[in-house]
Amino acid sequence: MIARIWRGAVRAEDAAAYAEYVQRTGIEGYKGTPGNRGAWLLSRTVGDRAEFITVSFWDSREAGRCAFPRKRLVKACTKRLRGNVAAVGRRGGQVAG
Repeated sequence: MIARIWRGAVRAEDAAAYAEYVQRTGIEGYKGTPGNRGAWLLSRTVGDRAEFITVSFWDSREAGRCAFPRKRLVKACTKRLRGNVAAVGRRGGQVAG
C-alpha cells in the first residue's frame, strides 16, 4: 500500500472556500479512482494562515500516479484561486508499507 501526502496553505479568510474546493476536486475524485483505499483532508488555522494536508492511500504506486497529474493539479488550483494561495505544492510523498 502507498500513502500520498500533499500540503498547501491559504489566507485564513479563504479557508472554507479552499477546503470545499479541495474536497470537491481532490478528495472526492481520489475516492472514485480505482486503487484508492481512502482519502482525508486535514486542516488547521494558525494566525492569518490556514494549512491543509491531504492524505490518500493507494493499492500501488501506479494507482496513485493515475490520480495525480503532477503540474496540472497545481496549475489548476493556483489558477482558480488567483493570488489567494500562499503556498501550494507537494512535499513528502510516498510511503510504502
